[in-house]
Amino acid sequence: MNNEQLPPQAPVQPQPQSVTSSATFQTLIPTQNKPALIGYYFGVFGLIPVLGVPFAITAIILGAKGLKKANLAPTPGAKGHAITALVLGIFEAVCFVVFVAWVTFMSTK
Repeated sequence: MNNEQLPPQAPVQPQPQSVTSSATFQTLIPTQNKPALIGYYFGVFGLIPVLGVPFAITAIILGAKGLKKANLAPTPGAKGHAITALVLGIFEAVCFVVFVAWVTFMSTK
């Protein structure tokens, strides 16, 4: 038996994974599908009354592009963000039309 001691080995450290490449991060913020992500933000910020109309239209356009991209190249979270952008954009546009119709109707009385 050899009495020589082997030098202690450093423990094996797992390789750090990039935060933006993790599946959990991509589900929350789909950075690989920019139209879905930006459309989602436009849909959320379109809930602010003054900004609603231009943001709603932009959310609908980007949501549709993001949904198309999510169907062609699926990434975690992208489809949900794109659908949310579409739903919020359409909701905001309908609310604006109803509001304008109501104001027009009330001003004629």
